[in-house]
Amino acid sequence: MKGHKQNVDGDDNIQIGGDQNGVFLSDSPGSVVAMGNISISGGPTSEEVRQIIQDEIRKGKEKYLSNFQSGELAKNQNKPDITQSNISILKLFDAQRKLSVPEYQRAFVWKPEHVTKLLMEFVMGKKLKPHIGTMMLCEKSDSYEIVDGGQRVFALTIIFSAIRDYLDEVGRSPEWICKKPSLAEMSSSIHTRLISNIFNGGPLFIPQKKYRDFFARSLHSFPNSDFSKPDSESQQNILSCYEAVLEELRFFDNPPLLFDHLSQTVKSETAITIVKSDSEADLYEVFTSINRKGQPLSKDDIEKTRLAMNRPSWVKEGVLAKSARPGWNFGNRPLTRKALDEWIDQVKEFGIKNIICLLGEEEMGRLEKNLGEGLLDCYRKSGFHVEWIPSRDFDVWNNEREVGEAFQKLEGATLVHCSSGLSRTIKAIDVINARMS
Repeated sequence: MKGHKQNVDGDDNIQIGGDQNGVFLSDSPGSVVAMGNISISGGPTSEEVRQIIQDEIRKGKEKYLSNFQSGELAKNQNKPDITQSNISILKLFDAQRKLSVPEYQRAFVWKPEHVTKLLMEFVMGKKLKPHIGTMMLCEKSDSYEIVDGGQRVFALTIIFSAIRDYLDEVGRSPEWICKKPSLAEMSSSIHTRLISNIFNGGPLFIPQKKYRDFFARSLHSFPNSDFSKPDSESQQNILSCYEAVLEELRFFDNPPLLFDHLSQTVKSETAITIVKSDSEADLYEVFTSINRKGQPLSKDDIEKTRLAMNRPSWVKEGVLAKSARPGWNFGNRPLTRKALDEWIDQVKEFGIKNIICLLGEEEMGRLEKNLGEGLLDCYRKSGFHVEWIPSRDFDVWNNEREVGEAFQKLEGATLVHCSSGLSRTIKAIDVINARMS
């Protein structure tokens, strides 16, 4: 496999490459799983990623101190808490806190050759690689939401499930059923430490909703995994990846050694670099800084992400929600009346009474040309109470006070949106959450 480098089947969203120093897998365009200092077309090197992360952490601290010293820090605003550390896979799959993938993330797109490559490099190889890559996690009350790295975690879960089932299958054979150590015990250990919550039996990794039923009866189910009747291309891809890993495992003639290799990999304290924060905005800035070095999203991924992000979603049910603006579509495409009406209907179904709009003056002007009247007027005619706080995307964001004061004036469920529903919206949500707490 040395010297191997390829792009994947026209999706432009997975690359894999390597040389004598290791392997580079891209979880999404420009995101990183890197060994050594290997670079690949369209993505940054691991050293560049490390530098980007450190720069963003530094900028976040400097901005906080600047606002604090100038008196512009919003009341109750927390000091940014974005950290970088190396941890083991065992600690990543912690029974105390689930790993979840937000709905706007792309479908599972890694192919069997990428999952088996990960298997060979980090579990079955003669010389196991010490570091799998970098992930970004947003800290929630009972879970970590994966901002970047969901493809990798899904691939690891497939690998763990296949090894579990392989050891269970071999352990029932006449050759191994009476041998010690027991392969059945090894198999059960993998399930309860890396796949299933030992306390309540639930999954340690929670994918998007569209996968959960299939995931529950296939990868998560033990000892009776059921991969029958996948009802989508993505589910079929999960099955193909699982079968490809099983096929590779059957060439490994020493099951206890396989378990030892896996144990070595998941216990390594330097296996994964975690960038963690309780602020999605901070993580988004790191994520976009890295992705600006990557390749563009595929058309399918753009459409899926647009649809997911245009829908309102609760931050605190019945109190606070967020969304992209009506008709948002990765750029300044015209807003149609149909798209606006559909968005307003969705927002009303949520029971939203108020809208805090963060669009800048130029954005509002473009939308008014599209609609023939102002967006805020359309909101008010539809019965919403509206607060407008103009802010420009990618500018230094200093609207904390205005957002907090606007929210405090409102009664009933409130929705916040900028253009994409990401950077400015997430920063505003962080301010409001701090006020509520």
